Amino acid sequence: MTAHTFQDTEETTNRLPRPLYAVAGVGDLARRRLERLPEQVGVLRERLAPRVRTFVSSAREVYGGLVARGEQVLDEARARRAAPAPEPRLRTEPRGIALVAEDATDEAADTRA
Repeated sequence: MTAHTFQDTEETTNRLPRPLYAVAGVGDLARRRLERLPEQVGVLRERLAPRVRTFVSSAREVYGGLVARGEQVLDEARARRAAPAPEPRLRTEPRGIALVAEDATDEAADTRA
């Protein structure tokens, strides 16, 4: 690859260093681009306005849904906090008796064998 070198110290017809002309060229390019900016902003505004309206509408719907969901969650939490704690209930199935009966049946089968 061949490297290009610039002789920045070479004088031009006006006897100014070449980098100064490069800076002036960059400044002129920037000025021309900035002059077109208002036109480009207008075009972008026209193109994006419908999309922005759609986005804002969707964002409002999502926000409304989140607010409703949050209200429901807080209402349920308040209801749980306000409700008295349930009293412990006794089991209606006598598990202990069933286990004792199984053990007795197993012992009786062992003695018969």
